[in-house]
Amino acid sequence: MAETLKESIAVTPIAGLPGSFTAPPFFERARAGNSQPIAFGGLALSQAVTAAFHTLPPPSSSSGPDFHLFSVQGSYLGPASTDVPTTFTVQEIRTTRSMVTRLVTASQVIPPKAGSSSAPAARKVLICLLDFHRPEPAFLTYSRPPLHPGSYASPSTSKPIEEVLDSLPWDPKVYPVFKKQFELPLRMFEYRPVISSSGAQTSLGFVKVKTAQDNMEITRRTACNWIRARGELSSYDERCAALAWIMDTTLSFLPLSLSKIPLTIARAVASLDFSLRFFTPPPAAIEQDWMLHEQYTQHAAEGRTFSVGRMFTEAGVEIARMSQVSILRGPEGQSVQMEGKARL
Repeated sequence: MAETLKESIAVTPIAGLPGSFTAPPFFERARAGNSQPIAFGGLALSQAVTAAFHTLPPPSSSSGPDFHLFSVQGSYLGPASTDVPTTFTVQEIRTTRSMVTRLVTASQVIPPKAGSSSAPAARKVLICLLDFHRPEPAFLTYSRPPLHPGSYASPSTSKPIEEVLDSLPWDPKVYPVFKKQFELPLRMFEYRPVISSSGAQTSLGFVKVKTAQDNMEITRRTACNWIRARGELSSYDERCAALAWIMDTTLSFLPLSLSKIPLTIARAVASLDFSLRFFTPPPAAIEQDWMLHEQYTQHAAEGRTFSVGRMFTEAGVEIARMSQVSILRGPEGQSVQMEGKARL
């Protein structure tokens, strides 16, 4: 069982099977918001990123990687069990002097239930296409700032998440459930919530309080945290995998959080597809340098939601962005109409 972030993103080559890798079972802590024995998607995604990096051409020098990851596009095909190993199969799609493309499929073999005579069932849980580019001199350089940059406190003036959580008016029955469900992200990353954001003030919708963003339409509200990794990640590929890991967290149920509705109310919440783009390399000292993780939602209809997470350096330069379409099923027979219509 992985005890560190470095261990949780790692995969092991399978002897005699080029392009094939395995990772051990995730176990209970990997649920990260799931009440069932289902691993949160960022774990499998981060390991898929690591597997793809293993198949790149060897670097031409010791100064750094020849290729930078810039795009990860894919779908979550089904829930990943926390109880069995995961296999990653990497297919070479393209390898040129300037571009590399890899297709990664993650699968698991699920044993039959106790007492069943059925054979073990192989099941694909994730597929993604990764594109790498040999960096070139930039002709243009610019970056769109965060949604509400003037209202976000700096990491030096923000409190650790443990202090923030303990200060909130929790229902005594809810707080232990919350801490158990979100133990894994807090173990792997250091958090300092941006308290002016709605998601931080309500602790992802689990605490019923007024927020500074209550007068905003839901599409303008945010959930923001300053984050940095716990433990050293010495290589570029590890840092990319770590960002894939953390950028998946909470995005599927973000619309609930920004509506002040706890995750436990929903009948079903699950990510369907994702688009992860890296614009600049993650900080080399990712365990020391704070990054701003800003999340917001843009659309909901037909049982699906569309939400976005952006990662910035402390100077406000965007490092990466992930968007997701997710399934969201509320209590039977209930629906909520939120303010968020465009004014043309």
